[in-house]
Amino acid sequence: MDHEMPQVRPLALVVDDSHLERMVAREVLEEAGLRVEEAATGVAALEAFEQFHPDIILLDVVMPEMDGFSACAALRKLPHGNHTPVLMLTGLDDLASITRAYDAGATDFIVKPFNGLVLTHRVRHMLRASKTLAALRDNEASLAHAQRIARLGNWQWDITGNTLQVSEEVHRVLDMPAKNFGGTYDEFRNMVHPEDKDRLKQAVRGALNEHQPYALDYRIVLPDGSQRIL
Repeated sequence: MDHEMPQVRPLALVVDDSHLERMVAREVLEEAGLRVEEAATGVAALEAFEQFHPDIILLDVVMPEMDGFSACAALRKLPHGNHTPVLMLTGLDDLASITRAYDAGATDFIVKPFNGLVLTHRVRHMLRASKTLAALRDNEASLAHAQRIARLGNWQWDITGNTLQVSEEVHRVLDMPAKNFGGTYDEFRNMVHPEDKDRLKQAVRGALNEHQPYALDYRIVLPDGSQRIL
């Protein structure tokens, strides 16, 4: 008989210099099915992040030694800290404080004293969004890895603006770093071998007019003068 592995509950790190505020947040979050770790200062929060790797952080703004703004900015510089959702807990509901929270890297904010139901819904929403973004990052990383192995790249051409977005592998195929590529189709077409430009132009024109894919082998001339077949 197969036994399903138990699901690991999300871990929240609650950072607040008030023991009472941490206790209230812990009760709300544990009631919602989360595990909870606590920290009383911004410095302790950074240490706890590296120790526990929480799925979400609830971070108070006003704290001694290191306030929430500084702690959030420091967190974003840690390995994996850039992607962890941070919910700022603030009694400062003025626009300047809210703007500063987002500038520091906060994902969202909630004004204290908070409603437990509102906090629960906000945390669950942020966790779902974080999980979705993590899956997208994994898919992008897998695609980039597969493209490197197969020497394949993908590109998108915005015909209206004549801009070209290409994957990392395309830059390797073209032997042209991203910083040296202006991002236009005309610039790419200039790399096509002179004898193949008309065939490529006709194939692309047919695809645009008939809305059909095209398959075509043609040569490009690399910056060092050598040729490569695409």
